[in-house]
Amino acid sequence: MSKKIILTSLVLALTASLYYFNFFQQKLNPISSKNQFYSKLNHAIHTAKLDITDLQIRDFQKEVEFKISQSHIILSSQKDPYLQIASLQQFFKTAKIKGKTVVSIDLSTNHPYATFKHR
Repeated sequence: MSKKIILTSLVLALTASLYYFNFFQQKLNPISSKNQFYSKLNHAIHTAKLDITDLQIRDFQKEVEFKISQSHIILSSQKDPYLQIASLQQFFKTAKIKGKTVVSIDLSTNHPYATFKHR
């Protein structure tokens, strides 16, 4: 009798855990593939009429790296590409107004930064 109770409870526990993992656990999908990051980034770059070179996609670091003229750019695949390209344009505009050249822009971190040098 006790063997039947133990066996029944074991089967119920196994069934409940399988049900939980199949229906309640969120599937692990990279954010960039979920929201079509790369197609949006491509559209944002073409809309902004940016001429990029040396494109490198680093999915393991959740980053996209490329160059615009001699400026080194890093974007996050976890953030909205349209906002990042708009920020990028703002950095270049600020540099032009101040008579400086953009060396690098990193928008991948929580604290984005840009490095400028005098012309």
